[in-house]
Amino acid sequence: MNWRRERMARVIAEYEGSEHPGGAFKHKHLAAARELIDEGVAEVLAQFGDNPMNWECERLLRMGATGTNGRRTTPDDAFRRLDVDKKDFRKELRDHQLPPPSKLLAWGQLLSVAAGWLDPRSTNSRDETALSFGFSDGGSCSTRCHHHSGLYPSDVTSMAQFVRALMECWLRDKRRGRNGRGK
Repeated sequence: MNWRRERMARVIAEYEGSEHPGGAFKHKHLAAARELIDEGVAEVLAQFGDNPMNWECERLLRMGATGTNGRRTTPDDAFRRLDVDKKDFRKELRDHQLPPPSKLLAWGQLLSVAAGWLDPRSTNSRDETALSFGFSDGGSCSTRCHHHSGLYPSDVTSMAQFVRALMECWLRDKRRGRNGRGK
């Protein structure tokens, strides 16, 4: 497992140190809401308990929160950046009873948007916040938020409440046999 941590540390250093062309609009909002994003990521990892894959889950959540080159991070982008085989990685997450990479990336993006909504220093509307985090409009953000958490943006009152809703929706989908993949 040590080789994985070393590889991940190298990828993270490269990822966090790079400039994201076209993503400058996002960094202003991320800087203001970083504490809330960190709180959301910590809440998700706490829900997973003491799991050997938490390190990888944290990286996926953070990649989803910050995007890649000013756009949403796809699972293929994440696999490339993490330098892992996608089939083996998905199997490892499934074996540890964790959400698939696409779900973790989507949650990361939603955590960053929720942080923008909850940041008391922000003067942006919910639609402006959604646009600044890569959504085409406020409606698509609202739909994605509701799909993954069962909450609409106006229902989100705290990061802890939002993370609990994400986890409850995922666990409900798993019990229904959808394996946490959504629709």
